[in-house]
Amino acid sequence: MEVMRFNRIKRRAAHCLRAFNTFGYGVHSPFFFDLINNLHRNKSKTPLVYNLAESWRKELLADSRKIWVDDFGTGRSSYRRICDIASGSSVNRKYGLLLGYMATIAGRGPVIELGTSLGVCTMYLAEANRKSKVVTVEGSVNISQIASSGFSKAGFENIEMITGDFDDHIGQIAERYPSPGLVFIDGNHRGEALLRYFDVFAATVSQDSVIVADDIDYSRSMSVAWSMMKKDPRVTSSIDLGRMGLLFFRDEFRSRDYRVFY
Repeated sequence: MEVMRFNRIKRRAAHCLRAFNTFGYGVHSPFFFDLINNLHRNKSKTPLVYNLAESWRKELLADSRKIWVDDFGTGRSSYRRICDIASGSSVNRKYGLLLGYMATIAGRGPVIELGTSLGVCTMYLAEANRKSKVVTVEGSVNISQIASSGFSKAGFENIEMITGDFDDHIGQIAERYPSPGLVFIDGNHRGEALLRYFDVFAATVSQDSVIVADDIDYSRSMSVAWSMMKKDPRVTSSIDLGRMGLLFFRDEFRSRDYRVFY
């Protein structure tokens, strides 16, 4: 754990030194200039559209019940308090806004999320565009049940919840939902797993698709996986935000890679 924390601190320090495209300055592509600028503008706001996600987060942070959690990513299982899971595993508001915004601009296909956790991020994705279907996968049965209860309570009808190991489902998901709009990969912090999931969906993306990888600074293996994904011939451009990485597949954006403060 200490090694992973050190890697995260080291990579974020290096990112801060190298990043320069804060509000799109120095970015010559109109698409990326507008995208980076809008991402920064959005993080300073709390749009009313995301009230349901933040209300659910508040409810989870007040829930001190303990549940048994099976973690397929680490292989460790234990009892954990719901409030601790919400505090440590749910995306914060800043990144929730980022993902919600990306869900509105990434094509017209479905949104796929690997790593539901308690569903805060899922709600951001689902609230951003009620016309898009969000297919989300969670490994832990108990966490999945709590997330599903939150979706039902909030009245979401555009979320499909799948419970089980990612590797058991992503092949079928990729077949059922080709040309996804946005793919958000979270929930397994091993570089080899990240590359495996990326490869499945990179084979199905369209020109308008975007793949977002979370926690690319979590460990050395995750950082290496991110570097390998950026160099994949199917990827035409990327944005490194320090914690998250965004991958694009449009031919007109070839060989454009940005490091951005966020």
